[in-house]
Amino acid sequence: MNQAFVHLHLHSEFSLSDGIVRLPNLAKQCASFGQPAVAITDLSNLYGLVKFYRACLANGVKPVVGCDIWVESWSDRESQDRLTLLCQDVEGYRNLSRLLTDAYLRGSVNNRIVISAKELGERHSGLICLLDEHAGPIANALNQGQENRSAEAIDSYSAVFGNRLYLSISRTGWPGEQEYIANAVSLSASRGTGLVATNRVVFLEKAEFEAHEIRVCITDGRVLED
Repeated sequence: MNQAFVHLHLHSEFSLSDGIVRLPNLAKQCASFGQPAVAITDLSNLYGLVKFYRACLANGVKPVVGCDIWVESWSDRESQDRLTLLCQDVEGYRNLSRLLTDAYLRGSVNNRIVISAKELGERHSGLICLLDEHAGPIANALNQGQENRSAEAIDSYSAVFGNRLYLSISRTGWPGEQEYIANAVSLSASRGTGLVATNRVVFLEKAEFEAHEIRVCITDGRVLED
């Protein structure tokens, strides 16, 4: 972690598929680095919210409430885009809670809790949206060889979120990283959409990597040798 960087994409131990970050340890580590704030964005749930909020306040760190979600693609309702939603205010928290509740009541779609595009369009107030760099609409368009769809997707999400829409970028050496960044920067310039530097955090210390891998293997029904 870097003192000048606020993490906006972090999975805690309440992200059962991949996160192992313990919230009290997170708050203490952010405070020790002098970081003023941190966000929690567990996948499709707000289970750790109260514990996270209390731990941050106890350590003088501003808690930013958020969530990673799957939402119906605007261009193809049979597929999903991955987004990060961050709460600006109480209204945003209430809207996010309602979106998740309704999605859970409908049940999973291919083992995913999916928010409908219509509902997102109705309950977006107070929410900041970050388009995921790995499975967001731009990344999906590039992966499918349909780069022309990227601009259409940006326009669709901009119509909902306006200046509360951002494109996530990260530099961690993942496949297709440079192509994605070049496309995202170009779209940011042409569409006037902001960029935000981020990185998916799922553990705090380098030594915890193997424990994280074990958790992912348990979720996916695999072994480490795979």
